[in-house]
Amino acid sequence: MLLFCEKCQVNVHRYSYHCNTCNRCVEEFDHHCKYTNNCVGKQNYDIFFRLLLLLILQMILVLIQGIWVLVG
Repeated sequence: MLLFCEKCQVNVHRYSYHCNTCNRCVEEFDHHCKYTNNCVGKQNYDIFFRLLLLLILQMILVLIQGIWVLVG
């Protein structure tokens, strides 16, 4: 089912949301990420999730290296 967005002046999907920061509609909008300066939605949710996992892995590796330097 398509709806009409008054701000974008286009037809959008039912679960779309207009992001005021990006000034565009995003399908299955989750949030606007200020760190990537991009909206997270249906098309890039999996990439955003992978980014979070890689950042957590990197923080764990830095922590291990820091402990290794302090102990060794």
